[in-house]
Amino acid sequence: MLFVGRPIAQKLTRTLNLDLLVNEDYLKEVSWFFQCIRRGITKLKTYYAQLRRVDEPFDENFYPVHTQIAIKKDSVDFIAKIQYDGWPEINEDNLGTRPVFSGIMTVEGQEPEACIIKFVDLYGIAVQEHIVTTLGAAPKIYGVQRLSPTLQMVVMEKIADGERLIELGHVTEQRWNNIKAQLRELAEVLKAANFVHGDIRSPNILLTPDDRVKLIDFDTAGKEGEVFYPANINMMIDWPEGVGPGKLIRTVHDQVMIARLADFNFS
Repeated sequence: MLFVGRPIAQKLTRTLNLDLLVNEDYLKEVSWFFQCIRRGITKLKTYYAQLRRVDEPFDENFYPVHTQIAIKKDSVDFIAKIQYDGWPEINEDNLGTRPVFSGIMTVEGQEPEACIIKFVDLYGIAVQEHIVTTLGAAPKIYGVQRLSPTLQMVVMEKIADGERLIELGHVTEQRWNNIKAQLRELAEVLKAANFVHGDIRSPNILLTPDDRVKLIDFDTAGKEGEVFYPANINMMIDWPEGVGPGKLIRTVHDQVMIARLADFNFS
């Protein structure tokens, strides 16, 4: 599998300094490298000159090779086919580098459905499904497939025309009160089930066109006392007290983050 979010460079040789007092052997080595570069450029020009031009670039080569997954719908098992069609909107958290894709899920005899496909090590499947069942406040999970000991594929509902909470501009007091009430209800449901999320911030909350709250990104979610913050957690974020690399995710952390969101004045 190949995830390409930025240029990939492979180091082929040591660094060659050209501003040093060098001997003849060193000059021969440097000259040999320049000769290789010149030959490489010539071959590349020849190769690209014979390629057929296309109006639009093909992205398929940059998508994962996994294109089907076992899913369950209405208590019936199906094999769904996945056709990738792009990446979700880039934000300040992922910068286009996370292995998260949008696509179309097709089951024979049924209408195609838009979906999101994530490739992660850990994922709070039970937490997300609980939120879906009790509140409908998260995307439905269609299927999960373990690909390796450290990687699984999660296919879930794509929220149509979802707007991130962080992108809200001016809103009326009535609209904001409705959103705050849903956030507080979400906090109570998590607490009652002894579940934690670990990253309840405005980029991870979507609003549907009818202002229904949808919580996303359950990568760190799980039972309180059993899940931990990642080692590479961004400590530039204003986390609640007690949050840090490798530390336990606590209910109080989620409660504080939701309270901050509910107290923020968007109006």
